[in-house]
Amino acid sequence: PGMGKTTLLFEFMDRIRSRAKTAFLFNTLCKPNDIPALILQDLGVAPAPAVTDRHRQLHQVVAAEARSGRRVVVVILSNTLRRHADPAWLPRAGG
Repeated sequence: PGMGKTTLLFEFMDRIRSRAKTAFLFNTLCKPNDIPALILQDLGVAPAPAVTDRHRQLHQVVAAEARSGRRVVVVILSNTLRRHADPAWLPRAGG
């Protein structure tokens, strides 16, 4: 604690904001299946009710940004999620 990690993350996100759409999740106590909805909300997209539809929505957001020459960056700052979440579900542009 107190090493400035969060400050560095905010600085990084400010620097890439013109080149990337960003989502920042912190202090989140939830199940891994809830993560896509939280990311979509932070990206300004109303999440669909079904988990599979939320994954499709994330893929669409990433693909649309890639077509525009931009990236999507998701920062999750939470020890709770790190122990339970598997990032393999994150959509990949072009795949």
